[in-house]
Amino acid sequence: VNKHAYIGRVRLPIQTATGAPVYGEGTASKKKDAQVAAALDACRLLDAQGMLREHQHEKGAGRKSRPKDDDFYDSDEDSFLDRTGTAEKKRQKRMDKAAAAKKGKSGDGVLTHELLTKKLADICSELHEAESKLDKAVAAEKVRT
Repeated sequence: VNKHAYIGRVRLPIQTATGAPVYGEGTASKKKDAQVAAALDACRLLDAQGMLREHQHEKGAGRKSRPKDDDFYDSDEDSFLDRTGTAEKKRQKRMDKAAAAKKGKSGDGVLTHELLTKKLADICSELHEAESKLDKAVAAEKVRT
């Protein structure tokens, strides 16, 4: 160790298998650099133990909606000075587009009994069509062989 070298040491909230405390250590010619090196070593040790980033969960799992996401006003449009109403029409189109996209992605639309019955009937008819096509294909294959 150099005559003018500083040693930085940071005690970590973990212990070894024998119960001894763990330290992050760093050496440098300046005191501040030694502290930074010790902090970096401490971060490496904590990351190796899985304690540094344990608070990070799935991406976007706890994401709350931001007010900007629900703000449909364009910064260039001013409804006060708009005499023709085009700014309000554009805003309404943006709101409708966002609502349609949200409804399509998450399927939050209200499903009534009539709507569910209609969907069931459509799916059953598609299923019967597919089964009849399959039966025809199987019969055609039997004829070939």
